[in-house]
Parts: sequence; structure tokens; C-alpha cells
Amino acid sequence: MLLAYFFLFFRTKFSAIIAHWTMITSIDTTQLVEIFKSAEKAVNAKKELLNNLNVYPVPDGDTGTNMSLTLKEIVKNLDSKKDYSLKELSEIIAESSLMGGRGNSGVILSQFLGGFCDTIKDKKIIDKETLLQSFRNGTKEAYASVSEPVEGTILTVMKSATEEFDTKKEYADLTRILKSVINRSQITLKQTPDMLPKLKEAGVVDAGGAGFIYFLEGFYRALTENNIEGITGTDDYSSPPLARIWEETSGVFGMGGLRSILDFNLKAIKFTFGNTWWLFKKAWGVMKMGWNLIAFKKAFRLVKNLYEQLKWQNIKETNFSILKLLNAWQKTPEEKYCAEAILSNVKVPIKDIKAMISKVGSSVIVAQKGSITKIHFHAKNKNEAEEAIHSLGKVKTVKFDDLHKQHKEFIGKKLETKGEEKDTKVLAIINGDGFSRIYTSFEGITSLNGGKTMNPSVADLEKKLAAMNSSNIIILPNNKNVFLAAKNAADKSEKNVTVLPTIDQAQGLSALLNFNPLSTITQNTDMISNSLKLIKTFSVTKSTRKTSISGQNIDKGEIIAISENRLLSRGKDLNKIIINAIEKIKNSSQLISLYFGEDVSKEEAFQLRRNLWEKLHIEVQVHDGGQPHYYYIVTLE
Repeated sequence: MLLAYFFLFFRTKFSAIIAHWTMITSIDTTQLVEIFKSAEKAVNAKKELLNNLNVYPVPDGDTGTNMSLTLKEIVKNLDSKKDYSLKELSEIIAESSLMGGRGNSGVILSQFLGGFCDTIKDKKIIDKETLLQSFRNGTKEAYASVSEPVEGTILTVMKSATEEFDTKKEYADLTRILKSVINRSQITLKQTPDMLPKLKEAGVVDAGGAGFIYFLEGFYRALTENNIEGITGTDDYSSPPLARIWEETSGVFGMGGLRSILDFNLKAIKFTFGNTWWLFKKAWGVMKMGWNLIAFKKAFRLVKNLYEQLKWQNIKETNFSILKLLNAWQKTPEEKYCAEAILSNVKVPIKDIKAMISKVGSSVIVAQKGSITKIHFHAKNKNEAEEAIHSLGKVKTVKFDDLHKQHKEFIGKKLETKGEEKDTKVLAIINGDGFSRIYTSFEGITSLNGGKTMNPSVADLEKKLAAMNSSNIIILPNNKNVFLAAKNAADKSEKNVTVLPTIDQAQGLSALLNFNPLSTITQNTDMISNSLKLIKTFSVTKSTRKTSISGQNIDKGEIIAISENRLLSRGKDLNKIIINAIEKIKNSSQLISLYFGEDVSKEEAFQLRRNLWEKLHIEVQVHDGGQPHYYYIVTLE
């Protein structure tokens, strides 16, 4: 008993030390560059969704585009140099965001970043206290730039994020703080329709606020090295689940007017029958694996998931949300022009600039950085707007966009043109004729042969992604050594690509039982990621040289069973090695799948199956994988 207490004490202390080592307590220049690259990617990936939410201050469908372009300008300038001091980096970010800031949300975001950078520019690193102060200062600058701040917009979400940061400042780990900040921000975002009548009338949340949360999620992912763990369900901003599925697969609102209602309901019927047939096939496949409790539970989860998507309430709410948005979108903006100007050496105080511009326009935002002043506003009369701008000082650039024209184009795009089909596909890296046949038997799967080494190049992956007929792709690398190459290819692709950390082909196949090409990439990613946690896998091969694994010396020619670089079993008798490995990790597993390689005959594989049944009394499936180098790849579920 005493020994047990000592063990528990030291294990607790050791865990605390490990947790401390893995904590992120500060941010350096290299991380800050990665943060902005990750944030730009996160916002750009969702720009169309943000455009679709855009009804305030005018429904011109450009919020996502504007915020994305603002961040792209920052990233473009960051790529011009490799080594920065924090002062240099903050100046580049602040100036780039100001000069590149577009539209209401883009310019407001640039002011948040300007205040953020003013706080960090004289520091050596960004610690917790500095980051909190930078959020405070950024929010303050964002509010100060708007002539008449309105709650229920991006400003409210920024304020909420800062307040949450303040309440969680006792946490040592910045990622833990940011995760809490993102969750609180999303709660606030969902409350924006109750703060701003125009949003409630359209049945959407604020587009700029949603964009800011994507910015924060990009921030978080960069600090956690692109951790694939989801933080929040950020795609449920605009509508109930069935509407989201429809929006992501066929554009937003079909063919116009009441036709869009009919179009949606026809798609809902098609979706229902298509998914019911898919469910039947999947459930039958699961049950064929073995008529046992595990199989019944899997089938039940599939049925429950589909039921949640097909509730009558979802269909009813979706029809109402379409009508509300159609009504909001079709209202022509009162002002005709969106004016943006950059001036130098303006001597007029910001307060007076806002007052002057407010006489000729609305949605006034004034931003300053050094000798540069940027003005954004909406105006009815172009001549009056030009006179007001030129009266302030030397004009470097001035731009007038026709809001009525933009609105008409936006409506035309959404109501008159059928959207592009956007289903989800999977790219799986495979090796072996048997695995190739099994993978390609699944609907929506494209395979890429990794060759004898199972290591395709980034260029190979990029080429394959570009050739796939889908904008939403999940990569199953099926090898730890392929994961980084897959991430690089995903980062370079213009498509929405997610990489899931499958460690071998057998695990990837088990995960595919949860893949549905008719569902969104977010839904598929969640389902597959959850299933990976339930799958144990190991590979059996022959050592090609003397080596050491898990502290044990391995002789050349010795047969070994390995799970994620952990040695499970070793020796000369292949069947005994596999049985020993399974006994070590089986716990409550109910199904074993054996994928035999090119050096194993079908008869040998089925003899192993009989041996396993006699020894362990567990259901065993046998498949011809045809993989080189590995006698077997084994999964337990």
C-alpha cells in the first residue's frame, strides 16, 4: 500500500513537470509570423461563408473577402524577410493591415491589429501579460476608429474576447486561455442577432464577428502546431444543420425567389433518401463484421447521427431562414458609394474628421498610423464625399465602389446562378494491390500509391489534390512519415484540405467506415477523428539490421510487432508474435482485422485466423492487403 502511494505521488509530480514543459507561456517572432499565416488561412478558407452572412451595414456579400485580403496583405509583406525583431515585425503588421484594410470589418480588424502591435513593439517576447494588454489596446483602438460604435458587430466580439482573456489570466498556458477566449467569443457571436435588429431580421449572426473568431482559431492552431482537435463548431453560425449541408454542397440559395425554397426542399428529399441508402449499406457492412454488441453500437451511432440531421425542425427552420435572408438581401442599400481614402500629414484631429465625414456619409471609420490616415465610409453623393476627403489634406489614394452595383451582383450570384457542387472526398496514401482494391471500393475515395517506401513527395500530393473533383478533401496519410508532407501539400492547396493522423492503411480503412461523401468536411472530420480514438493497430515486419526499439536490442532478421514505435513482441515464430502482441493491447476489443502482405499466402493468413480464434475467442476478419515489407497490419476495435 505504501509503495502504491509513493508511485501515485511521483507519477503526479512527473505529470505536472511534463505539463509545465509542454505549456506555451510566451510567443516569439517566429511564432507570431506563423500565427498570422495560420489566421489568414483560417479566414480565407471560410470567406464565402462569411460573405453569405454579410447583411450589416449593407448586404453586399464582401465581408469574408475583405477580411481575407486584409490578412493576405500582412502575410505578403511578412514573406519579404526572414529574421525580424519584434519591433520590426509589429511595424510591418500594423502598416500592412492599415494599408491593406478593406471594407468595414477589414479596416476595424486593422485597427485592432494596430493597437495590438503598439503594445508588443518594445518587448523582447510576448508573455501572458503583454498579450492581454495587446488585446485590450487592440479592442480600444478598434472602438475608437468607428464614429458611432454599434454593439452586435465585430467590436462586441473583440470586447468579449478581451474580457474573457482578463478573467482567465491566472492560467499559465496561453493555449488554454485562447481556447476559453474562443468559446466565450462564439457564445457572444450567437447573441449578436439580439443586439442588432438587422441581424435578427435576416436570421444570421454578424459576419465580421464570425471572421474575428476564425482569426482567433488560426491564432490558436499556430500555437498548437496545427493541432487538428476542433475547438468550437464554428460552421453552425448561419443556419440549422440541414441548411448547412445544403449550403456547402450546392451554393446558398438556388435559382431565385420562391424557386429557392422549392430547390432546397427537393435537395432535402434527395439528401434524405441518399443518406438513408448510405446508412443502410454502412450499417449492413458493420453488422457483417460480426453480430455482436460492438457492431450494434456502431450501427446505432450511424442511425442517431442521421436522425439528428433529418429532424423536421431542421427543415422547417431552414425554410424560414431562407425566406428571412432573401428578404434582407433584396433591400438595396440607402447609400450608393463605399469610399476609402488614404491621406498623408492630416492635421485635423480624428474626432473632427469623424464629425466632418459623418455629415456626408455613414459607417465612418477613421484609422491613423504615423503620418498616414485611412478613411472608410458610405455616401449617397459622390461629389460631396470627394470634397470632404480632399478638404482634410493630401490624398494619396481614393477609391469609390458602387454599392448598388455590388449589391446587384451579389444578389445575382446568389439567386440566379446555381452554385458549384462541393462534396467531400478522401485522398488516401496506399501501398499494395489489395489495399488499393479495398480503398477504391469506397465511394468518394481517391488513392495515391506511395511506392515501396510509402512516402510520396509534396509535389505528388499537390498534383493529386489539384486533379481531384472536389473543393473539400480529407487526406489519410496512413504513415507518420507522410503526415508532414501531406500538411505541406494541404497548406499550399487552394482547396479546403484537412489531414488526419492515420498511422497505417488498416487504421485508415477502419476510419472510412464513418466517412459519408454526402456530409460536410467538418462533419466527416469529426466522425473520423472520433473513430480513430477507438482503433488500436500494429504492424509486423522483419528487422533489416541490428537496432534498438523500446530499450530492447533487435537482431537482423528478427520478426517484430510494432505499434507507434513501441515494441509489442519479437522472435522467430510469426503466429506466436502476433498472438502475443494482440494479448498485450486487446483489452475489451471485439474485432480483429488481419491485412496480410505480399510475403504471406492466403492459406497462412486463414490458419492464423483459426489460431487466434482458438486462443482468444475474438471475431477475426482476414483481408488481402498485398503490402510490401510488412507480413501483417493488424487492427483491434
